[in-house]
Amino acid sequence: MASGYTENYGLCQWQGEDKFLREEFNQDNAKIDAALKAAEDKAAAAAQSAQQTADRALSGLEAADYNIYNLLLQNEYEGKYTGYKKALIYEGFLNGDGVSATSGGLLLGEKGPTLCRTGQSSIDLGYGSTTNQSSSTTSSQTMTGAGRLTSFTFRIRNNQNEQRSASIQWTVTVNGKEAAAGTKSTSQAAAYDTLTVTVSLSPNVLLGPGDVLTVSVRSSGSGWQYYLSSGGSGLGGVLTITPVSGSTGSLTTVSRSLPACEEIIAWVRHTAGQVTVSVGGQALEKVDARETMDVQGTACTETQFRLSGGLEAGNTQFRLGLTLDTGDNSALILDYGAVLL
Repeated sequence: MASGYTENYGLCQWQGEDKFLREEFNQDNAKIDAALKAAEDKAAAAAQSAQQTADRALSGLEAADYNIYNLLLQNEYEGKYTGYKKALIYEGFLNGDGVSATSGGLLLGEKGPTLCRTGQSSIDLGYGSTTNQSSSTTSSQTMTGAGRLTSFTFRIRNNQNEQRSASIQWTVTVNGKEAAAGTKSTSQAAAYDTLTVTVSLSPNVLLGPGDVLTVSVRSSGSGWQYYLSSGGSGLGGVLTITPVSGSTGSLTTVSRSLPACEEIIAWVRHTAGQVTVSVGGQALEKVDARETMDVQGTACTETQFRLSGGLEAGNTQFRLGLTLDTGDNSALILDYGAVLL
């Protein structure tokens, strides 16, 4: 009989004076057999679990790509760089760099691609008394429609007894952000004379409904007086706006070099209306729509599209269409993303 046993499984350990018993060998073999079977079962279970995990990962590729799309948009809004440009296309419309053209009533405003049934007309602030300040700013003007600010006009008085010209620094802001700025040199003004000054904007400043517009002017020298509005609140003058309106429109993205793929999944988030997507002249099929929020917390509809026919490698453009529903006055395209599988 064994006088000692192993620490983990209690297998027999014989000393020199111990006698061997068949029962002890049989017991040890049974323990070893059971331990090997348990190890085998555990390995099989781990392999099955790994396969299930892989299956879930593969079946969840669409959701994972969607999450990456959101993450990349978030990075874009935060100003971070990311190099994912081939298998995943995304655009948050922070500027117009990703858009090559718009058509119909769609306008690429400060808030993004905007479609509005109502066009914004010019705003006449009128003229009242002069101010002794060397600078002046219009009162905030909230847009009720869409349009292009093509120019603005104001009046300035030479309050000195000599003929001279003025150098005027001007700034146009939309929603508190600088949209355009420059310097305007006036013609010669006689002593105590008044000049009407017009600043033309090229490119135009694009405006959408709800945008808040202000214009500020500042003269570099002393002795210049600006005319206030007829209501006496802020700079007077005229904001010349070309109305843009419509119930349907589209945008075409810049051309991108894309790899060949078997399938494309795309998402478009928009505040109202109906959207369409095509790539390389092929229309994507709408597969789903749900109410959600974009990365900036704006309530919106997210429409999902799919192209099952695949795409050949080459330079390709996406086209997004937007149509207002009955009762909608305006809509924004907030962002879009496309995954190439």
